[in-house]
Amino acid sequence: MDPNYTCIKNSKNNCTVRILISMHPNDRYTFLEPLIRGIFKYIDAAVYYSPFPSDDSVPDMDEIDLMIVGVTEKYITWHNSGFVSEAMPAIKKQIPIFPIMLEAHISNLFNTRVGKLHYIENTADVISEENLIQICEHINNISKEHYPSSDNAPSIFISYRKQDAPELQRLVQLLNAHPERNNISLWYDTELNPGDNYKQTIIDRLKSCSLFLMLVTPNILEPNNYVMRDEYPLALKEKKRIVPIVMQKTDLNKLYELFPELPKCITSTQTDAIFSKIKTDAAD
Repeated sequence: MDPNYTCIKNSKNNCTVRILISMHPNDRYTFLEPLIRGIFKYIDAAVYYSPFPSDDSVPDMDEIDLMIVGVTEKYITWHNSGFVSEAMPAIKKQIPIFPIMLEAHISNLFNTRVGKLHYIENTADVISEENLIQICEHINNISKEHYPSSDNAPSIFISYRKQDAPELQRLVQLLNAHPERNNISLWYDTELNPGDNYKQTIIDRLKSCSLFLMLVTPNILEPNNYVMRDEYPLALKEKKRIVPIVMQKTDLNKLYELFPELPKCITSTQTDAIFSKIKTDAAD
């Protein structure tokens, strides 16, 4: 990596992913340190950044797995902000980009320059915990440990409500900690790539999965939600193996009423049972 770049790692030995954070120098004073602390709270990572990015100095993109971009008008329009020297080369190399809109109404200008990317908005003075969870979910998805060593490994589609993002993160952490984890490929919608057709990608992933893993909380009982209306019926139509996992106490009588043909639920504390079920069903 270019000597102008600083690298900070977790105290743990193995870093699962290498992240470059790119934002205007003025924004680094407010957002950089809490963003790095938040990432380290959930992820074993190596984080790179340049205190004073220069359009004449380009980082080695071969050493980067993911770029997080703090987007403001100054970042896009000013020289030596990191936009030209960091974001544009990453896009050219097809490095996954995670944009955070730090100002309101800036996404159109950003997308005009780079193309339409999925992004989150964070116009407050601090990075919210909800946004940190979304960022870390995305990091988990592109982490090398996210993908199994075998091309024939079962593929698990995790279906969940957006309100349950913290429970999704908890479930993913439980699955990642299990010794059988490397034999299983996980997919959930935060793995959508820049420019993907959101709905069609979900349909394609669901149709190709080996197992449909449905995250159960009281939110799943709300009328006409996306899981109930679209994902679960498609899983039934495609005759997918369905495993409901209870992450919060939920009215199961109502659950079975609203989700016809739903198999018996298992709980998030039954980690061995979860993988036993995954292995048994995915092997059929």
